[in-house]
Amino acid sequence: MAKRAKRYKSFTIIEGTRIEILLQKLDFKQKESCKVFSINEVADMLKVSKRTIEGHLYDKRDLPYLKIGRKVRITKSDLESFLGLVS
Repeated sequence: MAKRAKRYKSFTIIEGTRIEILLQKLDFKQKESCKVFSINEVADMLKVSKRTIEGHLYDKRDLPYLKIGRKVRITKSDLESFLGLVS
């Protein structure tokens, strides 16, 4: 049985892959009112370590974030842009 594919920006996502599952989590598992994520939440969604996310935030500076007091938050739209999912 062939897997269905969806076209995003410059790459194709095949159903059942980690990125497809991530898209489902971003769209369906989070409450609509919750459009910001902590570093730990993003790390869990992407199945990477917290340090990897911190590296993109502070070292590479390619993942935009918000500072609310001492807390760091990443918006859904910034995360989607970072992953290349927004055209």
